[in-house]
Amino acid sequence: MDNRFNCECGVNILKTQLSRHKKTKKHLDFVNNKTLDLTKHEDKEDKDEDEDNEQTEQDERAETSESDEEVEVKYEEPKKNYNKTHLDIIRKKAIESIKNKKQAKINKEIEIKQKAEQYDVLVKSLKEKEENEKKRKEEERLKEMEYKSQQYDKLMKNQEKNNAIKQLSNEKIIDSVKQQRLEYLIKYLQNPSMY
Repeated sequence: MDNRFNCECGVNILKTQLSRHKKTKKHLDFVNNKTLDLTKHEDKEDKDEDEDNEQTEQDERAETSESDEEVEVKYEEPKKNYNKTHLDIIRKKAIESIKNKKQAKINKEIEIKQKAEQYDVLVKSLKEKEENEKKRKEEERLKEMEYKSQQYDKLMKNQEKNNAIKQLSNEKIIDSVKQQRLEYLIKYLQNPSMY
């Protein structure tokens, strides 16, 4: 029985179950009533102490007489005699709590909306960047094709020019050879004895 004790709310529990017990409705109601009834509790402290002493004596007697039995002290709810100011304070706190929760929810929604807008802006800027990159690459490709086309045109013109020059030079050579032969033939016909 060393690991049992009486909680302030009047329940006899195991020490290992203390944290779970403090979350129970019974304990929380007791704590809430205790904080609200501070003024009333001051008058009843003597009476409660007597009851607590009687209860602890009963617990001690029960522990000594029945070591294997568990003793559970029944919790008696204090009478709820709240005056108007206490009720107003409770109401104001509840309203303030609700307002805070609503404001927190609104703030969360605004934050989510802002993040969504930022995401949209980011996606839009990435798409624009991608499109600009594609346009730039396309323009570079077109410029390169245009440059190659110009180079090809120049090459073809040069080739045509060279072909024309070659053709003209060949014709000139042929003409000059013909001219020389004709001159030689004329000279030979005029004076065959020299040859």
